[in-house]
Amino acid sequence: MACSTNGQLMPPVMGAAAFLMVEYVGI
Repeated sequence: MACSTNGQLMPPVMGAAAFLMVEYVGI
């Protein structure tokens, strides 16, 4: 859910970085 909002508010780079961090952490 937050990914959609962050994608619109934050730049694509930040969204991608956050997604990679989540994948790395394993949440």
